[in-house]
Amino acid sequence: MGSPAAKEGPQRRVSFGYAFSLAKYEVTLGEFEAFTRATGYLPPRDAQVPDRPTDHWRRPGFDQTDRHPVVNVTWQDAAAYIAWLRKITGRNYRLPSEAEWEYAARAGTTTERYWGDGEACGHANVGDLLFAKTLTGIKGNPGLFNCTDGHVFTAPVGSFPANAWGFHDMLGNAQEWVLDCWTEDYAGAPANGDARQDGDCYRRVLRGGSWSSGPDGINVAGRVKELVGYTQFFIGFRVARVD
Repeated sequence: MGSPAAKEGPQRRVSFGYAFSLAKYEVTLGEFEAFTRATGYLPPRDAQVPDRPTDHWRRPGFDQTDRHPVVNVTWQDAAAYIAWLRKITGRNYRLPSEAEWEYAARAGTTTERYWGDGEACGHANVGDLLFAKTLTGIKGNPGLFNCTDGHVFTAPVGSFPANAWGFHDMLGNAQEWVLDCWTEDYAGAPANGDARQDGDCYRRVLRGGSWSSGPDGINVAGRVKELVGYTQFFIGFRVARVD
């Protein structure tokens, strides 16, 4: 797990002593809407962004259908959705740990991306030439992928090929919250697959990059941090389950 990069290391071997399941798709707008209709959930207002609407996940700034990944969701929003899912199913749903997420994303590979070193646009919804031209008017490659994937913003889940284990959009489309508290590196991290809970738990880890990410953000070892109340139009999540 990890890479030689400072915040992605030290690399280490993780051994899972339990079975877990991971959703093949990111949670969709339609699924999240069903949760809000059933519960009346209103996301907590971020004190740092007092003008943010309580239905900010419905307003990412671009059109979506029910099959697009829900974005503009905080870690707190994801936790609330999962608490509801646990209640209505009686199953042990949660966000994946970093180790679970990376294990599923790699799908047995050791390369930077699970499709190897080939062109990204046939495998994932990434920051590409179409994105650059539409949002900035730039023609060329301003630190993005030098290809076109057919989507400026999010794509419906499953639009791109799955990795070898059947998971879609592990890289690109929506960047995904995971369970772990943030730490600057993996020193002292659990080696059994558990989420890390001894770091900065006001900040949680995001994985996988998004539709706006260039090559630096699209890799299976990459990790970034954000506050639990932070949201952006490229941030979503997927669920895990331990039986």
